[in-house]
Amino acid sequence: MTLWKWGIIMDDLVGKSLLGQIDEEEALQYYKQAKDPIKAIELFKAAYLVRNTVIGEKFTITAPTGLLLPCKIEPHCNYCTAWKEKTVDLNKVLKGTEVLINMGVNKVLIVGGARLEGYDKEILEIVSVISNASDINIEINFGGSITIDTLRKLKEMGISGVTASLETFNKDIFYNAKPGDDLDKRKKLFEAADREGIPIRSFMLIGLGESDEDRIHQLYYLRQFKQLQHLMISPFTPYKDTPYEDFKPCPTWEIARTTAISRLIMPDINITLSSRTNYNSYPLWYLAGGGNELFGMAISKIKNMNKRPGEDIIPFLEDAAIINRIPAIKNQLEHMNVNLIFD
Repeated sequence: MTLWKWGIIMDDLVGKSLLGQIDEEEALQYYKQAKDPIKAIELFKAAYLVRNTVIGEKFTITAPTGLLLPCKIEPHCNYCTAWKEKTVDLNKVLKGTEVLINMGVNKVLIVGGARLEGYDKEILEIVSVISNASDINIEINFGGSITIDTLRKLKEMGISGVTASLETFNKDIFYNAKPGDDLDKRKKLFEAADREGIPIRSFMLIGLGESDEDRIHQLYYLRQFKQLQHLMISPFTPYKDTPYEDFKPCPTWEIARTTAISRLIMPDINITLSSRTNYNSYPLWYLAGGGNELFGMAISKIKNMNKRPGEDIIPFLEDAAIINRIPAIKNQLEHMNVNLIFD
């Protein structure tokens, strides 16, 4: 008999989630059964109630920067174009953080590139310059290669968090997609940040060909870390001129059921979407227990900027602007009578 036929009702599922009593085998069964929309409705309801009970309905806003350092992963990742991107001048980021603070945003995510040899010296310099120039909270994302010594120095500097992104937990899929990267180094960064008491943000990339079992196993790996505070669930989107350009994009339904089971497995973490996710996906994501964090703004170069409908562009230098995504997100969620309150 399936879990659904055992008669586990929504209230029971909420209670088991809040008590941390959903084991990996159960979670996998719920996740697989949620491919059926009728059964998924109960899963979404439970995740929605858990989110509102534990976290509430307020949103925090985090603003990522463009790449401050070039990506040096070689061979290049087969789905990614970051290695082609030009870096953003640090002075533009400094000016952009001033604008963000004036708009009420209090956290910025400083984004790499990455390289396996590490960017330790450069990361410390960037964080030092920004923290000395403003009171904005700083997170970093420079891939997996950061030494313990650097983590400790970042903690002393008051860093708000470090990104330890596994993307996918299936080794074969990871190395097919990222032949120049190192999954073990990414895991070691996760473990080191947890030991050092540094808040962790992780990214989960959905749609590279991983199985349901792979996804659930990854979530239970993440669950063990006390410092995990943020999980971004990112749908795979194929880019032109990459080896993966003919892969199918990840369906919104996969993001929704992954969000729901993630919320039930880890009730108290912040679950967000990639900033490149189609805005039409937000209502289903929110219904499935998503929230309470948004990549609602970004510091960007104006040149080659692709403005999406509903976004506001706020120039602050000749070739730099803040992308304000909040109007586009509000347009989607307010039709659900969601009262967007930003903390």
